Amino acid sequence: MLGGDISGGAKKRKAPAKKKSTTKAKPKKSGARK
Repeated sequence: MLGGDISGGAKKRKAPAKKKSTTKAKPKKSGARK
């Protein structure tokens, strides 16, 4: 759900694409750690 929402938001919003990228990497690392 988060991945899809982030992917869609980043694609729809080109400006916040950079901010979305950082958020995507953060939850990915958290999941792998957990």
